[in-house]
Amino acid sequence: MDETFAPGNYDMSLFSQVPDDPLLPDDQYWFTHLLGVQQDPECVTNQMYTYFPYALVTEENGLFLREELDLRMWLGDIGFMDRAINILGGHGPGGGDTFYRTRIGISRIFIRDINNPARGAFADTDVPVMFDSTAQDGRTLMNHYPFGGNILYLDGHVEFKRYPQQLRVPYTEWFVEFMRANTYDNTTLMHIPPWCGNRHPTQLFEPRYIYYPDDPQYRDLYLDPYF
Repeated sequence: MDETFAPGNYDMSLFSQVPDDPLLPDDQYWFTHLLGVQQDPECVTNQMYTYFPYALVTEENGLFLREELDLRMWLGDIGFMDRAINILGGHGPGGGDTFYRTRIGISRIFIRDINNPARGAFADTDVPVMFDSTAQDGRTLMNHYPFGGNILYLDGHVEFKRYPQQLRVPYTEWFVEFMRANTYDNTTLMHIPPWCGNRHPTQLFEPRYIYYPDDPQYRDLYLDPYF
């Protein structure tokens, strides 16, 4: 959200010159259409939710896949997410090396023993697709109390899960810790503008009109002191 005119941010000196309108007090004219927070697409980031386009269930699956995805994206590789990924070591679904894209019925890949499929099987209701992120800028942050978050599953339902769950991603002790401490974190490189409420904690606030003085919503706003 754009916080240019959020309480505590706006500069009262800007409202000293307004159009002549006998029906509106000077300050009220500007407050009625600028005061408060505004939606701004430039403030949207991926920090609030994590999306996995690959089928995984266990903490082991999540740790190895997350490390591989983070490394590839950190290296600038963006052309791999339309296909399965191979990671050696048997850490994938069913004890294999292949992580498959999510799709209906994908839960069968978690079967380890065809003679006893129920032993290692998972349902689509166990496969997480998107969930509340739990870390930002190296700090563990939870969106809910008691600690946990909302998870969207492959079958379309959303369920709140507490932290930690027993070896089930995403809210397990080691998986949350990995998301907090992984070396490929690029959240500080996302260039969130200085007028956004979710800007980096070290980035000082600056109003949006400094960067967009010709925006129609700032028409007649007195900006000379800033240029």
